[in-house]
Amino acid sequence: MKSQITVLICIILLSQFTLGQETNNQKGRFAVQFGYSGHFDLTSFNGRAISAQYMLNDNKAIRLGITATGNNTSDDIIDYNYSGADDWETHYKDYTDYTGLFLNIECQIIHYRKSDSDLSLYYGFGPEFGYDYHKSKSKTLLSEGVVSHFENIAKLYVFGMGSVLGVEWKIKSNISVHAEYGNRLVYEIWDISSQAVTEGYSGNNERDTRDKALFFFSNKPVLVGVTFYLD
Repeated sequence: MKSQITVLICIILLSQFTLGQETNNQKGRFAVQFGYSGHFDLTSFNGRAISAQYMLNDNKAIRLGITATGNNTSDDIIDYNYSGADDWETHYKDYTDYTGLFLNIECQIIHYRKSDSDLSLYYGFGPEFGYDYHKSKSKTLLSEGVVSHFENIAKLYVFGMGSVLGVEWKIKSNISVHAEYGNRLVYEIWDISSQAVTEGYSGNNERDTRDKALFFFSNKPVLVGVTFYLD
């Protein structure tokens, strides 16, 4: 956090010594954005794997951020042997499958204040949508022929509105650095269900379903990033 604030202060101070330049036509310009994480490393901006911006006119742009991840794993693990009374022993063998999917889309309209210098203030707002899905299945085989199944499914739906306030400094006509602060109002819906079934034992089946919804307001940390315009 301290390094990001330091970078922001340096941007503002340096911009005071930058000569004003004639404002070019910005309409139709397309840009990609990256975040600064310290030690001069560039990462995804605003937590989005892809962040792009399109200039609608000289003072307005539309920003789109997308993150999508997924994985699917399957394990076949022999865990342990269990010894009981009278030297009775059983052998456990576990099978586990896991599926995960995460998607987040954020769209914002960015408004720039008119300025003849290289330093511009901007603000923006727009909607956010997210979906998170996790499914895990496990099966345990016992030497006596008893099979235990367990399945858990968790779904998360996110609907929100976010806003940002920032400053942009144009280093060159196609490169700028910016720092911004934002917040978001989010509505989350959780849908969690689980089921446990043991074959070989009557009446040993369990099912549980839980739903939860909540509103919350959160502040985003100060973000420092770089914009590259693709002319």
